[in-house]
Amino acid sequence: MKKKKATKKPLVKPEVQNERLQFSLRLKEALKTSGNELGATEFARNFNARSPHQAVTVGAARKWLFGETFPSQTKLRAMAEWLNVTPEWLRFGDISDNIAQLRVAHDIKHLALLLEIQSLDDRGLKLVKKMVGVLSGRKI
Repeated sequence: MKKKKATKKPLVKPEVQNERLQFSLRLKEALKTSGNELGATEFARNFNARSPHQAVTVGAARKWLFGETFPSQTKLRAMAEWLNVTPEWLRFGDISDNIAQLRVAHDIKHLALLLEIQSLDDRGLKLVKKMVGVLSGRKI
């Protein structure tokens, strides 16, 4: 009896996983707002009825609804038109939300650095102060 080879799933970066999850949440929100809370089968059926030249499988619909993958740009546009939202919002969300997330990520990096500096002994703190002074051109 032959052993089956284990297929390795490609590793997905956490940022991409998060983008996919956020997309699926926006898709579900748009479906709910438009009165179309649907499972994958009904989603595919409704999508295909509106866009017969761009038919989707139940499997593809399930992957979109569960944040496993993104639709093609053509399908995304058809979906956005059906759900009465912009393709940009459906794919990326509100720009202000994205900017806020970037600020939080930036602040977290600074916070991590500050925590590391706080853990230094007196000698280390003096050295950091000296380095910051040299780099900023100001005496600290």
